[in-house]
Amino acid sequence: MKHAASKAALLLLLALPMGHALAAPEDPNATRGVLVDGIVAVVGEDVILRSDLEFKMEQLRRNLQQRGAQVPPRDIFEQQVLERLIDQELQVQWAEQVGLQISDDQLNQAINTIAQRNEVSLEELPRVLAAEGVDYATFRQQVREDMLLSQVKEAAVDSRINVLPQELDEYMRRAATEGGDQQFRIAHILLAMPSQASPYEAESVLRKIKGIRDEITSGKISFDNAAISYSDGQQALEGGDLGWRTPADIPSLFSEIVLEMEVGDVSEPIRSGSGYHLVTLVDAKRPDRVLATETNSRHILLKPSAILTKEQAIKQLRELKKRVEAGEDFEELAREYSDDPGSAPQGGNLGWNPPGTFAQEFQDTLDALKPGEISDPFETQFGIHIAQLIDRRETDFTDRVQRNRAYQAIIARKAEAQFPIWLQQQRDETFIEKRLD
Repeated sequence: MKHAASKAALLLLLALPMGHALAAPEDPNATRGVLVDGIVAVVGEDVILRSDLEFKMEQLRRNLQQRGAQVPPRDIFEQQVLERLIDQELQVQWAEQVGLQISDDQLNQAINTIAQRNEVSLEELPRVLAAEGVDYATFRQQVREDMLLSQVKEAAVDSRINVLPQELDEYMRRAATEGGDQQFRIAHILLAMPSQASPYEAESVLRKIKGIRDEITSGKISFDNAAISYSDGQQALEGGDLGWRTPADIPSLFSEIVLEMEVGDVSEPIRSGSGYHLVTLVDAKRPDRVLATETNSRHILLKPSAILTKEQAIKQLRELKKRVEAGEDFEELAREYSDDPGSAPQGGNLGWNPPGTFAQEFQDTLDALKPGEISDPFETQFGIHIAQLIDRRETDFTDRVQRNRAYQAIIARKAEAQFPIWLQQQRDETFIEKRLD
């Protein structure tokens, strides 16, 4: 049972990127005859119930406790969780309006992937979750919801972001001059204040954040717990974690400071238009070079049809292999016989390709060949092939990978700035009434 429980705990962490824990909460009022339901917020034409709020609070409370983090006082925690539920409800309503949905096939594929990553079969999954006190139907619903929220962000923001070539070049230039290929994991605390805050208000917030910093540096509280208890940032309940960033991807407000920090350092208060910040360097690393084995190959493809059976295609390809081994030119035979319109005119040549370019059966066949060797006929989704491995070489893909990471980082940075704006627009356009006592 201990093994099953550890599996379930890992499943939950992988399935829920937003930090949810799905174990059904034990309702302390269930046997006391206390009314636990009621409306805590109205969002458009839908409502958020007290039971929804209590359930989500218990999920997050357990998650915080598993991380060893401090749970904020109930009134603060309740407000934080309610704001999350409102944001999620706004996204779900938008998804319904534009017709976004997660099909059962998509959901089943996602859950199957989660099970495979944890070395649990799909059939075993309900039992493993049950051992951790997790209802399988609830688990499926939570995964569906997380997938939908991800799809909303992609449709509403990410897909509308453009990255110009000069932006990518500038990002790479900055990364090279401001720390090379180093990466930094940072976390931050924000104490928000109005943009038009009076000097008295600003001084009051500054005194408070200095006090928080003193508590952290003296060891009275961890940065993680301080963020959970005090921060007004969107990542507060994740301990203020902003994840791994390249130098060019660190918010400009923090970039110069972070590059001078040692792991574990906590900055002095930093003023911005939204309030005062503290930032800490959680970790730093320099990624390894990315090397891969490329293959240079060529092939002849025959596609079975009404006039060419699979068996006939295999027999014909065996004959073609014998002709090549007897001295005939592979390229000439490929031009004459291959059904691949892309490679046949080039004598079947596929050029240099890294792993993952071809169908798995094709790649496996190439991996088993020595340079110059020709395979026996084999089948892929495209038909029946014979393939010849011309040569192999080790290639450094670091620059290509870094450029792709840079592209993704620019998208993420723009989305990070635009998504809260989009979400605020949804709030502005939707009737919202909070009814917390």
